[in-house]
Amino acid sequence: MHLPEYTSGGRSSKKKLCARRYFLVVARSMGQKPLVILTTEDVQRMEDAGRVADICLDRWVIEEANRFTK
Repeated sequence: MHLPEYTSGGRSSKKKLCARRYFLVVARSMGQKPLVILTTEDVQRMEDAGRVADICLDRWVIEEANRFTK
C-alpha cells in the first residue's frame, strides 16, 4: 500500500511517501469492533499480525496510564 504525503494543511500532495511498505492488520475479538492497525512492520503470517496487535495494545495501555496520571 502506498500512502500520499500530506502537507501541513492536511491536503494530500502528488508525491508518494518513501518506498516503504505498509501493512494493514485487522484483529477481531468476540463481540467487539475490529481493531485496525496500519504498520510498517513486516506482516507475512498470522503470528506476525498477532505480534503487531500485542505491541500496539501494550503501547495503548501506557498512553492511557500517562493520560490518567495527568
